[in-house]
Amino acid sequence: MFHIPAANLGARLGQRKEVLISIGLILATFWAARHMLHGSFGFYEDDYTLVVRAMAAHWPEVREFLAGQFSQFAGQGRPLQHGLVFLFGYLSGRLGGLLPAYWLAYFIVATNCVLFYLLLRKLGDGLFALIGGLAYALFSADTTQAFLYHAFGLQPALTFLILASLAYLSGRRVLAYALSLGSLLSYETTYLVFLGIPLLEREWNRSWSKRLALHVAIGLAILGVVTAIRATIGEERVLGLTASDLLEVSFLHTLQGPPVAVGSYVLRPIQAVIDMDLGIGLVSLISLVVFWAALNWMGTSHRPDLTERRRLIRLLAAGLVLVALAYPLTFTVRAYAISGRDTRVHLAAAVGAAIVFGSAWRLALALSAAGRLRRFVPGGLSALLALLVGFGLVVQKDYARAWELQRRFWTSLVQFVPDLGEGTVILVDPAGLIDTRQIDANTWSLPLVLQYIYEFPSDWDPVPRVHRLLPDWRARSLHNQLEIKAVDFKWEYIVVPWDKAILVETLNGWVMQRVSEVEFQGDNFRLGSEPLLGEEPFHPGAFYEEFLSSGFED
Repeated sequence: MFHIPAANLGARLGQRKEVLISIGLILATFWAARHMLHGSFGFYEDDYTLVVRAMAAHWPEVREFLAGQFSQFAGQGRPLQHGLVFLFGYLSGRLGGLLPAYWLAYFIVATNCVLFYLLLRKLGDGLFALIGGLAYALFSADTTQAFLYHAFGLQPALTFLILASLAYLSGRRVLAYALSLGSLLSYETTYLVFLGIPLLEREWNRSWSKRLALHVAIGLAILGVVTAIRATIGEERVLGLTASDLLEVSFLHTLQGPPVAVGSYVLRPIQAVIDMDLGIGLVSLISLVVFWAALNWMGTSHRPDLTERRRLIRLLAAGLVLVALAYPLTFTVRAYAISGRDTRVHLAAAVGAAIVFGSAWRLALALSAAGRLRRFVPGGLSALLALLVGFGLVVQKDYARAWELQRRFWTSLVQFVPDLGEGTVILVDPAGLIDTRQIDANTWSLPLVLQYIYEFPSDWDPVPRVHRLLPDWRARSLHNQLEIKAVDFKWEYIVVPWDKAILVETLNGWVMQRVSEVEFQGDNFRLGSEPLLGEEPFHPGAFYEEFLSSGFED
């Protein structure tokens, strides 16, 4: 019978215990920082383009949508992104709606956290993997991990990237390139990071240089083929780029993005302190104790030998390169964004930034292990991680607040518009609307919402819609005796006949009154003078109960 020595068996069991506890801590950390309050989250911005529609859809529509995405290479040249958003949205609807959707979103990103930890285990010791895994779970340059659209459509790009990296470092190169294609068809900003994965190999020698050159050549060839396909089908984001734009924006963003991505590990704790309240303080304090205990349990007194320290320095340098590779394809969003949905520009930097953080702190622990700082460095790291958890609560509170503001708006609005009819347009004066820092509440997506609150007659074209106007909309609006041409939040002109226009005014996030007349240059124009439907109620739409509530207080 095959015999395993007791010492080896004990080591294996101890390692397995270490891995399981580390993964459990990483998952709990991610939960606390991104999903603790998700029972109070709702729909936001891009959710209304695909997620909400998919949740209300039936399978034939889903099947047709998926077939169209891949047969036509649709979805802005990202058929996998849009296909996954629609598929996960549909699954959420079948599971019960909004709350199951957030559990599914947690599962998707939590899977990435586990995969990334396993990647780090291939690169260094258990302590390095734990610190880097926590850094990945707490990466806060991108604040959108819990945003449903991003969790369903953008985070899978990181899943493909990490899987491709694991496959490459395990010698399964064909599988690695196939998986990397998944990241390219989900969200292309993650793809170039894969080109730098050979930098994570343990040996940098002449044969490694040849493998790196071949790897980059294959990766660029795949990118070229996909870009050519997108250009052939007329995808605007490809055709709209000139050679000068391509070079200038890529270079500029590669300079701007990395300091924000890596610097967020310092900036976000400061913001957590600034926004500190009792809840954030309590969660941060508990996190501090847990991280301190975990680091001491892992054994911070171990001092890696010279070879291991050199390896950590190489990993730090490789991580910086991977961070830089996250930005050359970010053409549509500014690379220095630190708030709101635009922070998705930093999505792909999570991999490199976490490696930088993990290797830097592992080096700090190694160098301080035998000195006077051996007790202070673990404490400083624990405090930093704890405040990153605290900042996660700052973001979550903005998400909860934004959903409350949406429900407040719609609950009060419907009381003023019982006469909705075909083609009715509700214009919202934004003076009394409230916004949050990390996610929009009632902004550009307003026109997409009303159809999910009420079920309008199938022959209405167009259905009633709502537009948020610019703050100075009166100065920008054009008009004549027949219609008004107003500028909405997206800087688009909305042309509406006077008798189909409704204007409402807002205060503290509520709709406070409906305006019957509007004055332009001394002339009065009457809006919606003839009721189009009277008091007859509509049938509730797919998400009537989610949006409308009588339980709000001013």
